Amino acid sequence: MGRATWTAASGFLWVDDGNVREMLRTRRPTQELFVDPSPPGGLIVGFGVDIERLARRCRTIGVEILSDGQVVRARTMPIPGAAKSGAHPRPTPIRGTSKTDK
Repeated sequence: MGRATWTAASGFLWVDDGNVREMLRTRRPTQELFVDPSPPGGLIVGFGVDIERLARRCRTIGVEILSDGQVVRARTMPIPGAAKSGAHPRPTPIRGTSKTDK
């Protein structure tokens, strides 16, 4: 009779406004988070996308995510590679590279 394809998903985002839905679906920061095509009225959130990542990415384009009637506040991400104390570690010298290492 026919064929269907199953795709794992982690959630569904109800978005009544078609313009906001299209913006989320097509803008670079958020387009990879959703399954395309999604049904009318919302967007299927892709498998492995957690609510904090979704909220953080959507906020970058001006869309807040609500869960249980509350705005989802994502924790801020630390800057990768930043020293915890704020001091820059000194590089370890490589043996055999200076004249005194002979």
